[in-house]
Amino acid sequence: MMALKGKSTAAALCHSTSHPDTGLWYPFPRHRCSAKVRAPKHMCHSTYPSVGFKHPTPGQRMAARSKCIEAASEAAVFHTTPRPIHMQAFGTQFLDSDGQQKHVHQSSWGVSTRLVGGLIMTHGDDKGLRLPPHIAPIQVVMIPIVKKEADRTAVMESITQLESAARSAGIRVKVDADERQTPGWKYNHWEMRGVPLRVEVGPRDVESKTCVVARRDKPGKEGKQMGVSAEPSAFVAHINNMLEEVQAGLLNDATAFREAHIVDVASYEDLKQAISAGKWARGGWSGSDADEKRVKEETQATLRCFPFDQPAGPHTCFMTGQPAPEVAIFAKSY
Repeated sequence: MMALKGKSTAAALCHSTSHPDTGLWYPFPRHRCSAKVRAPKHMCHSTYPSVGFKHPTPGQRMAARSKCIEAASEAAVFHTTPRPIHMQAFGTQFLDSDGQQKHVHQSSWGVSTRLVGGLIMTHGDDKGLRLPPHIAPIQVVMIPIVKKEADRTAVMESITQLESAARSAGIRVKVDADERQTPGWKYNHWEMRGVPLRVEVGPRDVESKTCVVARRDKPGKEGKQMGVSAEPSAFVAHINNMLEEVQAGLLNDATAFREAHIVDVASYEDLKQAISAGKWARGGWSGSDADEKRVKEETQATLRCFPFDQPAGPHTCFMTGQPAPEVAIFAKSY
């Protein structure tokens, strides 16, 4: 999932938006229960990642420029170590195409469960998870609506046909035919788990050769489509299109949310105001280690990264007033 260039990892993590004032809900894995945990309000604006180069600490400066994903904390990091430094000490060599023994390159990857935490906090809303279709383990859950036992066979035959068509097209599908729970209970269950799409089939849908499709990212009637064709090829085309719409929509919403909470600063006072308001501060930077330490001590903000996407220059360091080669992002880390 790590992105060395561009925004592919940001696209994976930064796909949805949540209410900016109420905090986020995210669930523990549950077994027929509905436990939820609320993320602290002060972290809500800090969970939308920025991808860029990491500012090295003095102990890291033997490494080549590192790349990172920054959110409420360091979500992921990748270091490349210059070949002569570490590998000479370990004597790790390879035979090159010219027949010469040479020291290898070394990389260090910090990609772990922090990404899962970023995913949960970025996508969660008051109902649970909201997973982008590209990475959702289950993309579509199918729920039969059976009120009379006499209708069960026909409904399940239709569900089975839709499931087979979707699986053949590479769509990740789950059929919830558990007879112990009501359809409403199942809706809540799979919404909490963040499945992007829900397909419902009842006796009337069987008669009309249609189904109902509901989107996880749009609650209520807004996200529900009635009368979707149950003809296999038409159904698969509709589901694939809708999955891509959900993917793109969540990304656009989250990108807009993130950008709305980044403040461009021209002075140290601007930065302090932005940080106190819970924002990310972006501005030119050519400060020293001492300047960076002062920012941390006085505002609790740290230099998170130098974004890959740099605004057009020239830039001026907000701390020193001197020319700056690029802009940096400062924010509190939680």
